[in-house]
Amino acid sequence: MALNLRDAVKGWNTLSEAERQVYSAKASDLKTEYEKQLHQWATEHHLRFTKNLTVLTQRFYERERKPPGRRESKDPNPSKTTTSTVRSKPHSSKSVSTSA
Repeated sequence: MALNLRDAVKGWNTLSEAERQVYSAKASDLKTEYEKQLHQWATEHHLRFTKNLTVLTQRFYERERKPPGRRESKDPNPSKTTTSTVRSKPHSSKSVSTSA
């Protein structure tokens, strides 16, 4: 790996300034296109976008592991909102008697 990096640095240093600018512009364009496609993929899968692939992958797999009833709505703009109320369990009153 170190040899590959060293060879890449030597190759970069042998390029003229004009060649470096062309290379840098192309690399920037490719990066922009890649990020655009990644953002589109995240949107299609209803994930909050981040450039950090580890976080994006983790978000995807965490959502996929949730049971079907626990998954978030796939509709980003639901037409109606449902609410539920939490009810406490009724307490039974048991009387304790002691015999003397």
